[in-house]
Amino acid sequence: MSFSGLQELQKHVKGRSGEKSYECSYCLKFLATASGLQKHLLSHAGVKPYVCDQCGKSFGQASTLLSHMRSHTGEKPFSCEKCEKSFSQLTSLRLHMLIHSGAKTHICPYCSKPFLSAGSLQIHETLHTGEKPHKCSQCSKAFGARGTLKLHMRVHSGEKPYNCSQCEKFSDFSEGPKTHLRVHSGERPFSCSQCTKTFTQSTHLQAHLRLHTGEKPYRCAQCPKSFALKGNLTQHLKTHSGEKPFSSSPCSKSFSFSSDLKNHLKKMHTFE
Repeated sequence: MSFSGLQELQKHVKGRSGEKSYECSYCLKFLATASGLQKHLLSHAGVKPYVCDQCGKSFGQASTLLSHMRSHTGEKPFSCEKCEKSFSQLTSLRLHMLIHSGAKTHICPYCSKPFLSAGSLQIHETLHTGEKPHKCSQCSKAFGARGTLKLHMRVHSGEKPYNCSQCEKFSDFSEGPKTHLRVHSGERPFSCSQCTKTFTQSTHLQAHLRLHTGEKPYRCAQCPKSFALKGNLTQHLKTHSGEKPFSSSPCSKSFSFSSDLKNHLKKMHTFE
């Protein structure tokens, strides 16, 4: 390998040592190599030359496309050394490892619930604030988490990439088939320690346990009310925002809750 001058040689040596000496003029980020900087600049230019042959989605870097392809193949090359779980992304494995270490250092200022990562805490805080920064480009819906928006977009695209091995049912999220299989097996592995009820999903058990404990972790940031279920808080927040997403087609009257719309239709439009 040859270099045009001493400066280029010095930068090459720094790159080999892990030192980041190449600065992006757009965001001031430093990268270790000139080629790394060139790839990074594509993100500012909006150039996405790497196209997925399965869904047509394009990416700025080949490594990102490779990572994306695992969503189609189901490949999970990153395995946890502590348990049998495996992941499609290295970042997901690193977050998972925190479960084994027990390090939940990010504390919610509203309800004191601890989280493994700052990202998880930020998503959780939207339950209290009602903030929904991730908006759907196809309809008026908005979501607190980007991942929830991505799942929602499959409602519009019709994409259901995960299928059940026992029947023809397809799901739009990866854990769907595993949970759905319990319909065929009758398995209800999550048991309540306070009564005889059992559940197919751990989240259903957690919600049920609040009936026994009286815990109401979902607090409204605008008034003193708190709720046992996330859905109840979401419904309650509409009383503050004035949002009325449920409209009556016969008379265009709108309501905050679907139950109110149903009652209205029964009373006012039954015989129309």
